[in-house]
Amino acid sequence: MTKRDFAWVATVALLLAVLPVHLDAQPVWMQPRHDNQISVEWFKPIAPSGSENNFMSGTYFIDMIFELDQGMKIVSEVPFVYTSGTWKVTPEYTGETTVLEQSREYTQTLVGNIYAGLEIGSEEREFYFEVGTRLPTTGSMIPPEQDNAEQDGYWEYLSYLNAIMIGLWSDIERYGAFRPLGVSGDARYVTAQALVNYRPPSTEWGITARFRGGPQFFIPTAHGNLEVGLSVTAQASYQLGRLFFLVGYSGLAAITAENFGIKDGLAHHLVFGMSLDLGDVYPGIQVRLPLDNNGSDFFQNCIVFQVGFLAE
Repeated sequence: MTKRDFAWVATVALLLAVLPVHLDAQPVWMQPRHDNQISVEWFKPIAPSGSENNFMSGTYFIDMIFELDQGMKIVSEVPFVYTSGTWKVTPEYTGETTVLEQSREYTQTLVGNIYAGLEIGSEEREFYFEVGTRLPTTGSMIPPEQDNAEQDGYWEYLSYLNAIMIGLWSDIERYGAFRPLGVSGDARYVTAQALVNYRPPSTEWGITARFRGGPQFFIPTAHGNLEVGLSVTAQASYQLGRLFFLVGYSGLAAITAENFGIKDGLAHHLVFGMSLDLGDVYPGIQVRLPLDNNGSDFFQNCIVFQVGFLAE
């Protein structure tokens, strides 16, 4: 682990230490969930063979949910990506350059599109709703004119693109968190969503299910076309003492013809998770297995580490 990675470990540890312990925090894939939450999630990509991303590279989400009134909560989220490592570029990736191989160290920190929304209805009921929007706070970068390692800005753009792609494909449910550009070139998008949650009664074996789905709208701020996707999540959980086991599916299907960067119009993951109720602290872990080749150049699967805090 490099000194830079050690600094990131210390920063995350400090953040977890200073979070208010009177709040409880469990994301969608951590059980149980409560009315007031703050959580930290680290999506650690398992990269293809030959990748030089350092240990702490990955996608981070800081999620917050607070009850405004009975049956209504305000939800916010700050996503960011940190990547660090060494690029090794061969002729396959350098276009017509005469350089046989180049390597360059890089570090990229990128804040994603910040989310704000409302959760309407009680989770004790079978149905409740989510509405929200992501502001276009992710920075954009114009690609170099030529795909050439000797071109000015080539390495900087490569590092930026790597961070964007890791953020995009880490969690397909939050695809809009790191989407600065659309199919229309330099158009920037505001993302809006309207989701329905359905929780049927628990089975006699103690299995709890949850279904979540609805449209996501990618609205251009300048030029470009409105793009629409359908988000779908299905989840089952089982409690064994203090342990919660989860398995599920999450996907995003393109409704508009452009597919907004998703191959074959569909991106979906199989998810396995586990969380532990320690009273005031709720650690958890997930494994996400892509069921398609979207983002396969940047990672093959993803391990997620989560932590939350419970209020009285």
